[in-house]
Amino acid sequence: MTPDTPHHERHTGPGPAVREEDRSDHASLVAELVERFALADRRGAVARTRQLRGAGVADDELRDVVGAAVRHVGELWQAGRWTITQEHAATAIAEAVLSSIEVDAPLDQPVGTVAVVAAEGEWHAFPARLFSHALESAGLEVRYLGAGVPAEDVARTLPAAGAGVLAVSITLTSNLVGAARTIAAGRAAGLPVILGGAASSTSRAAALGADAYASDVTEGAAIARRWCLEGPPKPAQPTIDPRAVAAFTAQRDRLRDAAYGATAERWPALSDASDELIDRTCEDLELHLDHLAAAVLVGEHDAYRDLVDWLGAVHAGRGLPPEALAAELDALHAVLADEPVLAAIVDAARPPAT
Repeated sequence: MTPDTPHHERHTGPGPAVREEDRSDHASLVAELVERFALADRRGAVARTRQLRGAGVADDELRDVVGAAVRHVGELWQAGRWTITQEHAATAIAEAVLSSIEVDAPLDQPVGTVAVVAAEGEWHAFPARLFSHALESAGLEVRYLGAGVPAEDVARTLPAAGAGVLAVSITLTSNLVGAARTIAAGRAAGLPVILGGAASSTSRAAALGADAYASDVTEGAAIARRWCLEGPPKPAQPTIDPRAVAAFTAQRDRLRDAAYGATAERWPALSDASDELIDRTCEDLELHLDHLAAAVLVGEHDAYRDLVDWLGAVHAGRGLPPEALAAELDALHAVLADEPVLAAIVDAARPPAT
């Protein structure tokens, strides 16, 4: 038991028979799974999941529990209570748990085949894996293409995949530019595209050219099944200019490097900082730039404000002073002097003075 996990009885094996009330106590099951993540208890997590399944808990409910537990782990990392190593270990255990409830035998008569991929630059693979499970549960074959892969590779892979639908997962708003490229690859292959994940929405799916938005994996599986049975919809038309995506991609690294130098000038502590803090500052600046690009591309300037609020919480969890975020924002405003729209978005997102 650790102070970072909810208080819950520790289970190290299959344990006693599942009580009727345990089957419907979603929050309790999530808390238990998070504790097993904290203990790095892969065997116990898998055994408990199999026990619940044998007691009659439906696979879709178990899938929801696993997804909620992984999201909570992300919140613990954001609050500075878990390390990135703990988060990655938890995800690996979650993968094992999900594998334990996957469809074991080949589908007798699949209604269609769906290619699933996390968007270009999006390394959060687990949501795509959850969606793959929901698709198989709905009687569909899945071609899982991985996470973060370049859109060009997706385009080369799709013709041989034999899929009738492409599903794209996106967890971070910073990867909307990559999602636009992945969606374009699917459209170029003649496939209708579903966009889902924490950073997706109806308006964002429409802006990026996806043919549908899925609010959760169950809805996404239903959409894919319908398209496979009834035929694809009329192709959607993206509202973003692909030339703007290409222009941003070309200058992103230059802007990051310039912003880092300007941040160091405004926050002297960075000059004597550890390599870890320097790397994290560079990552922060990449997030700033990617969110700014996304905010402009989909016409949602609040997408950048959300990032600033989130970074404020992350910095607090890291024990960084408020000057760190203020220096990053001042630096970005300076290097974006020739981009007045972007500079104005930065200014509008500044936290109120205290």
